[in-house]
Amino acid sequence: MTFGDPLTLLFVALVAAALRLTGSANRARVGLLAAASLFFYATWNPLYLVPLLATCVVDWSVCRALGRTERPGPRRLLVTASLVFDLGVLALFKYGTLLAALAAPEGRAPGWRLVFAAGISFYTFQSLGCVIDVYRREEKPVASLLDYVAFVSFFPTILAGPITRAQTFFPRLRADFGPLGDERGGRALFLIALGTVNKCVLADTLAAGLVNRVFEVPGLYSSAEVFAAVLGYAVQIYGDFSGYSDIAIGSALLVGFRL
Repeated sequence: MTFGDPLTLLFVALVAAALRLTGSANRARVGLLAAASLFFYATWNPLYLVPLLATCVVDWSVCRALGRTERPGPRRLLVTASLVFDLGVLALFKYGTLLAALAAPEGRAPGWRLVFAAGISFYTFQSLGCVIDVYRREEKPVASLLDYVAFVSFFPTILAGPITRAQTFFPRLRADFGPLGDERGGRALFLIALGTVNKCVLADTLAAGLVNRVFEVPGLYSSAEVFAAVLGYAVQIYGDFSGYSDIAIGSALLVGFRL
């Protein structure tokens, strides 16, 4: 699933309704949010859950260890271990296949291909940001691994951000959601509608009608048409990211989080 897909909007509505039904049962709400986020991410590829959950376990463990020691040396070692693991996994999935191809004998491609995990940059830096906040003593370690999984895998932001700070997310996770309200519900729906227009109407129309055609065979077009496609590509990128961010922020509002 991806934002802009009607099925995803139905998924957001169902999750929002289910979270409201949990009432004041905090553990049930956190468990439901984590399960929904992992399911949403697994619709891309269930194997993507392996690096995601590994990042959660390692960084949560580092945060807990940071909370148990005040000695500068061990604290530096712990945050370094988190940095090496997180950035190592990120580099492996982004550049592993390329590096293997460069290292292979000339003319022989590797017999395997590492599939790039969607959203890995966003959840890696979100998790790493929490570790650094704990290291700087700007945030307390999270007691529950389930809470940490819900934070890192939060489905409105996992694919393309916006990256959320722990100090923004965790207080709201522990609070009673309460009723949605007309003002917050109206703003959430407005942002989702605005983002859908930017993503599906502006960006996708420019991509299909102008940018992709010119970029595929630029020699068939005049200089003015190529220049128009370059400008169109800039607007397309804006529409994609602006639209996704609006949908993500609106969807987060519907499930009780103000990003």
